[in-house]
Amino acid sequence: MIKAVLFDLDGTIVDTSYDLIDALNSFLHQNSMMPISFIKAREKCSDGAKGLLSLRIDQDEISNDNINYYLECYSATNYSRSRLFPLFEELIDTLKNDGIAWGIVTNKPRKYTIPLLEKLNIHNYDCLVCGDDYEYRKPDPMPILEALATINVKA
Repeated sequence: MIKAVLFDLDGTIVDTSYDLIDALNSFLHQNSMMPISFIKAREKCSDGAKGLLSLRIDQDEISNDNINYYLECYSATNYSRSRLFPLFEELIDTLKNDGIAWGIVTNKPRKYTIPLLEKLNIHNYDCLVCGDDYEYRKPDPMPILEALATINVKA
């Protein structure tokens, strides 16, 4: 019997690619670099800030300042182009009606996750684990195990 379902956030329940790429191109523009096409950048969206920045900056040369500025650009998008994937709300209604807990486990920092969830009116999750909640992030199993513990489900 299924007791719980845990979802990733970006690219799983929410299409954030447009905002992530808008932020990347804003960063590039501010640093006098050529923009990246949506098609080319989309394949790097699941690689985080460093992965996106590596499209124009050698990975070894990406500084924390670069990442922090990119994240400022991302926050400035106000998540205006992020959208729930089709039928997600119906899926959650079905889980809830069947008594199945659900949660989100994301590597996205909490200060970006909460405003995005609020903007999309996602609030009825049973647990939320963000990338800066614990020492380890996915793919380490710790965040998932912590989410399961929060909703009292054994792994």
